[in-house]
Formats: sequence, C-alpha cells, structure tokens
Amino acid sequence: MPLTADEMIAALASFEPEPGDGNPLRLYSITEGLNELPDRKRIVPAMFALMERYPDAELGTPGPLVHSIESLGWEWSEPLLTDSVRRQPVELNVWMVNRILNTNLEPEHRRRLLDLMRSVPEHPKVPARVAKVARHFLEFQAKRGL
Repeated sequence: MPLTADEMIAALASFEPEPGDGNPLRLYSITEGLNELPDRKRIVPAMFALMERYPDAELGTPGPLVHSIESLGWEWSEPLLTDSVRRQPVELNVWMVNRILNTNLEPEHRRRLLDLMRSVPEHPKVPARVAKVARHFLEFQAKRGL
C-alpha cells in the first residue's frame, strides 16, 4: 500500500544511503503512489533535502527523486530546484537544471538557468565531481548555440 505524504516525508528524512546501487530501488518503494496523493507537492522539499544531505550517494540516474519531482512539472518545481542548487549543488539537482535547459525556453529564462549553472563550480560546498558535471553541461549547452 502506498505511503501517505507524511509517511513519505518521514521516510525521506530518515533515509540513509547504502553502498552499492540499491538506493534507487529503495527510493522507488518510498515514492510509489506519489502522483495519486492530493498533497504530493509537500513532499518535494524532503526530496531536495535528501539529495543535499548526501551529495556523493548513488540515488539514481536520474532515478526516483528526479522522476517524482519532474512529474509535477518543472514550471512548478523550478523555484525549489533553484534554491536547492544554491544551498548545495549535487549531481541530481544540477542534472535537473540541465534537463530544463534542454527544453524550449525564453532567452531570459535560459540566461537565468545558465547563470545558475555557472555558479555551481564556484560554490563553496560543491564536490569536485559535481563541479566537473556542471562544466560539462555548460559546454554542452554552449555547443547547442541557443
């Protein structure tokens, strides 16, 4: 039986990644049924908090957290995503910014997201691997020439 929003939030708050590649499966079991919950948007901050707590953990590529957040629409979740990247850039939130950049955006919107991505390598808490990922995404976006 799927969890309630409060149960999902509690499960995400207490989640501790394990070594290996089993974390995404564990997270899918927590987020199963999310889209049927009337108050599902309340869970998104707990998802970003989990990503930020474990910047080096394997949580999926992109995995259940990204899929769940994106299922609610980036237009709604983008302010929360921006705040998450500013607090603690991690591979998953940086990846999400790049996925939005891959869509058709107004020039000013695109510029704001590129500025956010440019800030990642300079962030005082960014892991070296995440800084490298952000630089790669910036190169990719520059080659797109939009």
